[in-house]
Amino acid sequence: MGIKFQSPLELSAHRTIAHNNAAQTLTVTVVSKTAAHPEYGNGSSNGYTINGIEGAYIELTPGNTYRFDQSNSSNSGHPFRFYEDAAKTTAYTTGVTTNGTPGTSGAYTQIIPTTSTPPILFYQCSAHSLMGSYVKFGTGSQGDTYTLSATQDGNNVDILLDAGSGTDSTVQLTAGNNITLTRNNAQEVTIASTASGGGAELNIERNVFTATANQTAFTISSDITASSNTQVYIDGVYQAKSNYTTSGSVVTFSTGVPLGSKVEVVHFIAVYSKIYTDTFTGNGSTTQYTTSKDISDENETQVYIDGVYQSKDNYTTSGTTVTFSTAPPNTAAIEVVHFDAAEYTSLASNQFTGTGSQTAFTLTQANVNEDSSFVFIQGVYQEKSTYSISGSTLTFTTAPQNGYTIEVITAGVVANVTSSPVNSINSLTGSLNIVGGNNITVTPSGTNITLDSNVSTSYSVSVISSNTTAVANTLYVLTANLTLTLPASPSAGDSVKVSNRSGVATCTIARNSEKIMGATADLTIDKLNAGFEIIYSGSAQGWVLIGVEGTAS
Repeated sequence: MGIKFQSPLELSAHRTIAHNNAAQTLTVTVVSKTAAHPEYGNGSSNGYTINGIEGAYIELTPGNTYRFDQSNSSNSGHPFRFYEDAAKTTAYTTGVTTNGTPGTSGAYTQIIPTTSTPPILFYQCSAHSLMGSYVKFGTGSQGDTYTLSATQDGNNVDILLDAGSGTDSTVQLTAGNNITLTRNNAQEVTIASTASGGGAELNIERNVFTATANQTAFTISSDITASSNTQVYIDGVYQAKSNYTTSGSVVTFSTGVPLGSKVEVVHFIAVYSKIYTDTFTGNGSTTQYTTSKDISDENETQVYIDGVYQSKDNYTTSGTTVTFSTAPPNTAAIEVVHFDAAEYTSLASNQFTGTGSQTAFTLTQANVNEDSSFVFIQGVYQEKSTYSISGSTLTFTTAPQNGYTIEVITAGVVANVTSSPVNSINSLTGSLNIVGGNNITVTPSGTNITLDSNVSTSYSVSVISSNTTAVANTLYVLTANLTLTLPASPSAGDSVKVSNRSGVATCTIARNSEKIMGATADLTIDKLNAGFEIIYSGSAQGWVLIGVEGTAS
């Protein structure tokens, strides 16, 4: 079978159509479905053609008038209507008018889309199932303030936006690759990624160097966004922020580091964590200590003995066990700090200078838990028993000496992004909770909520000149007469894009083990410079074509 270019619809002529006050007519007929129809084998055995194309995918422009002419006698008993879903759960009537009886002269259904029209509507027969396909309007939400309500729609969730003044529009949250959407109840939607290998919620990067004579500059493996996201140690002694500067990925000391000194830079790349602290007392013989929570990554720990930071080569971690290579001395104070993925947090750094009498110091963050604080005096880590925190006030049991540098690093929650208020949902009241699931970041900003997936959705690009087996979510540029074989075991939603730049019209898309457009036949590209996307829809229809385009050579 081949890709045909029979009418302006197939060339997506409506994508850039100019505004026209006159109604544009599209001719509707009813035929017995063939494999060319996207719902062949599903629902009614009859299907609509639009300007001669079975189950045509249509793109329309807001502001123009489109009249679907049903005067052909084949339309008798098949009223043409618009719906928000293919199953016809919700009819769409805004800007839609009808005239006459289908199958008789003058019968039509007309739509005048606006910028408030849902991005996608489904055209279907009101009396029979799955006779049509869908229409794309290229629209999105408008305005600044909305009331939200949610309904479950198959695997997707529809969010109704009420802009006030009786104006409603619907935005559909669509579950794309590696994303699942679940309406837990009338007021809560969970958005989660099913991808494996996504970015960790907590990423602590460590770089260890051995200094050359008087070395001042050290380059770590990633850019530093803020100096408060770093901790620097020289031979286990914490370095105050005043001892160094950061620029990009370079840490520069104000004074050269002595030859052979071990420099360790701890860089918090993404801070999505809760901090646990366990304290022990050494006895000179015990090497293993049990923490209160499993340690998933040794890099997510900091260990201090008598206030001196311990390099990673001094201990190992396994589950809840920390094992030292040498037993800590008798009565030595041991503190294990463990970061665990949890809420969104930020690091703040405060610097002070002791006076010899001052014990209370005011921090820039309020309501900080002591377990989420790091205090250093003259570069020496201070045990939790030497100070307390209440609100934004840190109080030492003994005043730091006059002239001594004091640095306090605190981690505090900066946002609670689990809920957003709504007025009503299907006559219910409450709140709509937008929950960040696996690999999803939810960021509120005023009246806007941004949802980011940590899983890349970019297409890979492959320019090929010989027979190739395709990989899902890849764009293939064909530069020679060849066969591109589709993936053998695709998942619903897998996509392959093709651009025929070979200069010939005989390239083949081999179906492998699945159907193409419902047929058990390969596809031949019979148009020079054709470009299209083919998406796997399931075993019934197999791979279906989307957005076919081409130009004469």
